[in-house]
Amino acid sequence: MANKFQAAGMFCFLLSFWVCRAIFLFDGSSLPWIFLKIFAGIFALVLSAIGGIYVFLATQKMSKYDTLLPALVRFLITYVLHFISGRRLKLLRSSCEDPRKAQERCLAEIIKLNKNTEYGVKFDLKDIISLEDFQTKRPLTNYEEYEQYVKRIGRGEKNILSALEVTRLGLSSGTTGANKWIPMNLNKYYMGILTSVAIMTESFPDVQPMQKMLRFHCNARIRKSECGIPIAGAMIIEPALAKQFVVYSSPPEAYLIENKEVAFYIHLLFGLREKELGMSMALFSSMFVDGVKYLEKHWPRLVEDLAHGTLNPDLDLAPETRASLEKALGSGDPERADEVRKECEKGQQGIIKRLWPEMRLISTVDNIGIRHDVMKTIGEGVSVCTPLYVSTEMIFALNINNSREGVEDFLLNLLDGIFEFIPEEDIGKDNPKTLLIDEVEKGRNYEMIITTYNGLYRYRVGDVIQVTGFYRNCPMVRFMYRIGMLLNMFGEKVDQVTINESLNSALSGWTDVSPLRHYCVAESNLLSSVLEQSNDSSHYVFFLEMENADETSSQEIDLSLLAQRIDENIYSRHGFYRVFKDNGAIAPSTVHLMKTGSFDKLRSHILANSAATEIQFKMPKRLRTKAMAEVMIENILK
Repeated sequence: MANKFQAAGMFCFLLSFWVCRAIFLFDGSSLPWIFLKIFAGIFALVLSAIGGIYVFLATQKMSKYDTLLPALVRFLITYVLHFISGRRLKLLRSSCEDPRKAQERCLAEIIKLNKNTEYGVKFDLKDIISLEDFQTKRPLTNYEEYEQYVKRIGRGEKNILSALEVTRLGLSSGTTGANKWIPMNLNKYYMGILTSVAIMTESFPDVQPMQKMLRFHCNARIRKSECGIPIAGAMIIEPALAKQFVVYSSPPEAYLIENKEVAFYIHLLFGLREKELGMSMALFSSMFVDGVKYLEKHWPRLVEDLAHGTLNPDLDLAPETRASLEKALGSGDPERADEVRKECEKGQQGIIKRLWPEMRLISTVDNIGIRHDVMKTIGEGVSVCTPLYVSTEMIFALNINNSREGVEDFLLNLLDGIFEFIPEEDIGKDNPKTLLIDEVEKGRNYEMIITTYNGLYRYRVGDVIQVTGFYRNCPMVRFMYRIGMLLNMFGEKVDQVTINESLNSALSGWTDVSPLRHYCVAESNLLSSVLEQSNDSSHYVFFLEMENADETSSQEIDLSLLAQRIDENIYSRHGFYRVFKDNGAIAPSTVHLMKTGSFDKLRSHILANSAATEIQFKMPKRLRTKAMAEVMIENILK
């Protein structure tokens, strides 16, 4: 393979030499000859540059399926993006020296951009001259304030919230409530993502830029607004964008597949061909783990297709998509198929590194807290990192310490928005005072407020973060919980960090049972009409699915004792819970064990009854509706 690129490089150098020689051999002083010599000289320089690229590619960990022209295109795209991302990272780091000044500059840019929009004129944005002025003249906002504006944008009206072109109405995941439409400019959004590329390049220098990546992705149907603006989640891929995905092992058509299992099959089939992959990624860790579990179940058929260059006829694919994928698959690779078969027969332990020896990194948002489990099992020998703290509204922050195991503290993205902070104890106040970026303290929790170029002003996203330290002078933050996920029957406002820590601590007393797979919790008043309860007083109800759920019974786990220990742990961690527990308002919790697959049924219910998509889905830790509660109650292990 290296010889192929080296030979191409030598050919380009030789051809360049003969072009230059021809320039000097043929004499002519007329204007056409002069232009011809200039053109020939430029042609010789281009040939030399291409030759140099091919010689460089001969030193890289390239795929054996790489051909000359696609490899050249991938090189150009990859290194242009690396140059842009490197410039952005350098600017971000310099902004961290004086984050307050960087935020003032960001405000000035947003005001200049949006002062003549309908919203900007209505609220006199042109008169705002500083961050303090901004805090005084503009109240805090939530989505309801923008809803009517967004509907008008969807009908095709321009210059409403921002002067930036709205290229997508981003559909939020709806984790804590109804889905929202967020005006997005995807070019601006992707620039934030690009910055993380430069950080990962620095953090993992042994992953070469020209190594391909395995990406697990399941697309979703893209709706259109009245005027044709796409309505979809931020990470949903449009056909034009898919064509630029030259850095991944799957062909572009694979990223447009909307069936999760079919998408997994295609991504694995093309990924397994490429032994030299250096990195794997999925939006959420739950999707990555599902993909590897799919491999565990379907590897025999994948190996068969890999060996013969065929595509499983049972896959539900459009004829034109199937034809395109079959063409990209080419002829079979029996040798590689045999390697894959031998490794899959050994089981799942360390399967990633065994299938792809050059794999160094799994990049994914760890939405279910399984990073360390992955690194001890399927991902043994491979680093797992969360590169971004992100939502539909904006790229909030970036993981500047990707290479440090266990570190998921994020550097605020000073380039793409303004940040303010409400101290945790003031979140429930009618008009809370906000702090600016240089006024927060390490170890304190805050609700995060953002202002974006896309036209969200002092917007309450509902995330509570903790300031964990400072990079230069800019806060590093850690996501703690969503306000909409609080348990709150009497004003106690128990967050999911407290619940998760209390549950895990309580379960530590049962070392001989299988690990916890999923859990969720509900306030008892949500269940009053759908579940017969021995305790009529208000309390918390926990639903737990263990790894080997059908083999775990209430005889192995004393559910009353477990509930008591959960309550004791919450009591020791949360002051307001203690108050309502001591006065008898909150009664003892109850715990239910769930059948295997219960949370898969909850996932299916939510996807079928909301605008959430497979790629966006995050398993709720708090049940919000009676319909969700009914799904869980129907699957309680008797």
